[in-house]
Amino acid sequence: MSIGVDMSESKAIVEQLKQQLDHQLQEWLGSNIPKEGTDDYERWQSRQQAIDDVQTIYDVQEYLDSEGIDSDQFFIDSQTQLLNAGMEPDDISAEVVTALGREVDREEWAGGSWSTVYEYNGLWFVIDEVEMRYFQTIEDAKRSAAIGDDDFDRLRD
Repeated sequence: MSIGVDMSESKAIVEQLKQQLDHQLQEWLGSNIPKEGTDDYERWQSRQQAIDDVQTIYDVQEYLDSEGIDSDQFFIDSQTQLLNAGMEPDDISAEVVTALGREVDREEWAGGSWSTVYEYNGLWFVIDEVEMRYFQTIEDAKRSAAIGDDDFDRLRD
């Protein structure tokens, strides 16, 4: 399912993230500009070019991964609304949803199974011990999570 994204908002979010990446690069660089021809100079130029080339949220994620930076943690720390940034719901990790989303409802059963509904960035995500799914409405999410379904509760208990 493709979610409608305001492209100007998406570009603005990506630009903010690029500024954060550039700031991290400047911190790594410090006050000593490496001399041309050194490994540090090549690394600096390569990183700067990669940041300059970022156009989408997926480019940000790829850059972070290539630098060995945990992209989920980066998005959590920067409070990034990934759907608004242009990421598809299927590509958002449960770690980001649980950290940045709002827990709406939860059910646990006697056998140890559980299901939780989160609202994140305008969608409803259901996370259980097996998978994560997303929905347009809270009713659909709760139905999928079997929250409040007495028949399902009796089967699970």
